[in-house]
Amino acid sequence: MITLTTCLRRDYVKRGGKSLVIIRFWINKERIELQTRVDIQAKHWDPNKKIVRKGEKNAKDLNLLIQQSKDRINKILIKYRLSEIELTSWRGSLKNFLLILQGF
Repeated sequence: MITLTTCLRRDYVKRGGKSLVIIRFWINKERIELQTRVDIQAKHWDPNKKIVRKGEKNAKDLNLLIQQSKDRINKILIKYRLSEIELTSWRGSLKNFLLILQGF
C-alpha cells in the first residue's frame, strides 16, 4: 500500500514568503513529489495535521484543493492496482503513471 504524505516544500520559498504544498509518496524505492498548486506562508502550515491552519483566510478552500489532489492520485493508483499493472520501472508503467499525473 502506498501512503500519500502532504508537506510544505521549505527548500524553495517564493518572493512573497510562500512555499508550495506537495504530495510525496514512494513507489518501488523511488520518491515521487507532486505539486498541489497551493502555496502558503510557512506560519499557516500545521506540520502535525498536515493541513493549512485556520489563520489563512482561505484555509478551508486550500485544504479542499489539497484533498482533491490526493484523491486524484489515489484514484489513479487504484486504477493501476485493479488493472493488475505493476509499477516497476521508469521505462515501464511507472513512467506512464507519471505522464498521467502531469495532466494533474
